[in-house]
Amino acid sequence: MSIISYAQNFEDVMLWRALKHVEIGFYIDVGANDPDQDSVTKAFYDRGWRGINIEPVSQWFEKLVRERLRDINLQIAAGAKAGELLIYELPDTGLSTFDRGIAERHEAERGYQKIERIVPVKTLTEICINLHTSPIHFLKIDVEGAEKQVLEGVDFSILRPWIVLVESTLPNSPIEDYETWEPILLTANYEYVYFDGLNRFYVAKEHLELRDSFMIPPNVFDGFALSGDATSPFCNQVLAEVKQNASEASSANTRVEHLAEELEKTTQALEKSEMTLTEQQAHTQWLQNEWDAAKAHAEHLTTQLDEKSAALAGIEAILAEQQAHAQWLQNEWDAAKAKIDELNHSSDHWWTVADGLNQELQGVYGSKSWRITWPMRMVMKFIKRLFSLFLQLIRWVLLLPKRTVKRLLRVAMRIVLARPGLKAKGLRFLASRSELKARLRSLAANNGMLAFPPVSATSAGAHVPVLTEHQRLNADLPQLTPHARRIYDDLKAAIANQQKGDN
Repeated sequence: MSIISYAQNFEDVMLWRALKHVEIGFYIDVGANDPDQDSVTKAFYDRGWRGINIEPVSQWFEKLVRERLRDINLQIAAGAKAGELLIYELPDTGLSTFDRGIAERHEAERGYQKIERIVPVKTLTEICINLHTSPIHFLKIDVEGAEKQVLEGVDFSILRPWIVLVESTLPNSPIEDYETWEPILLTANYEYVYFDGLNRFYVAKEHLELRDSFMIPPNVFDGFALSGDATSPFCNQVLAEVKQNASEASSANTRVEHLAEELEKTTQALEKSEMTLTEQQAHTQWLQNEWDAAKAHAEHLTTQLDEKSAALAGIEAILAEQQAHAQWLQNEWDAAKAKIDELNHSSDHWWTVADGLNQELQGVYGSKSWRITWPMRMVMKFIKRLFSLFLQLIRWVLLLPKRTVKRLLRVAMRIVLARPGLKAKGLRFLASRSELKARLRSLAANNGMLAFPPVSATSAGAHVPVLTEHQRLNADLPQLTPHARRIYDDLKAAIANQQKGDN
């Protein structure tokens, strides 16, 4: 099964050759540094392994925390005993160290700027007792000169990594430097099995079956591939190509980002234009609706105007008619007012006449003849009442059957003709009723009641001129006030009575 190698010197290839039969293993990486570039544990983590990463430098620890979620990441240093140490950090490198001389050499030779910082220190035994003791499939140590202190803090009776690999050359040098710390491993029953030019590999004697995996260096039959981002010279060409590709990709990305920005601007402009168009369309539709509503309202108002105009024409016609009627009424009023003025003038005249007549009447009432004729007036009043009864009798008789009426009329006519007073009254009553008078005269003549020829209308009544004068006066009566009319009626009655008395 092939793997992708991330390690600087194919350490992960050699370890995978020995441990590929372990399905999910456990590792301890002291001086873990970057979780990807030059990492010995990256290939195993990608295969599902997990472990403990010890890294005191903040830059690499924070990256481990972000990318190694299954691992236990500790920002401490591993040493021979617990406490604190001064570390010299060299940013952006894997060369940070506890050795002041090494830090100053890097600073002098390569221009690095060291940063001094105090970090906590624990022994690897203490760390593992609290977190994990077994199994440990491999322990990798890369601490830039502090390898002996790390190994002195391991109780190999408790912790038994199957494989231990330790960087065994001076920093950035092919010169081997392992004599001070190798005896610790050999004494702990570990056997040296392989040197790759940078690291020495040791196998626990209880797992010497793994020793055969370290007899030959990495080769084509290991079936591995380079990740391309390691700092090893093996990757320089790949890195150059990768950098070139990255540069081209960066340029392309920049171009893409620029195009994306342009596209975004264009899209925003398009969306804005579409929004503006939508708003304009909505506004246009609103204006159309308003226009339609205004047009409909105008048509409605036009219809109402026509109706109102027709109604106004009718009202004007009625008004003209009313004005004409009002003018007619005004004319009638003026005529009536003139007539009233005339009547008032006539009323004054008749008041004067009435007053004179009233004075004459009072003179009559106070005269001796009026007192002497009182019995006669009483008799005349009785006769008038009797004559009134006679007239009522005649009206009643007229309602009877014709034969009975004729009989009663003959009796009544004999009574009236036998009495001169009644006869005179009857003649006066019939004076204005010529047709009735002629019929009664014919009836009287046929029954032998008349011994003289018919008298003409002119000779029958001596008072015709007087009655004609009364009729003339009656024609003017509508011009009198009610009070004047009553006085006139009283005067006429008095004059009539006086004339009867004279007769």
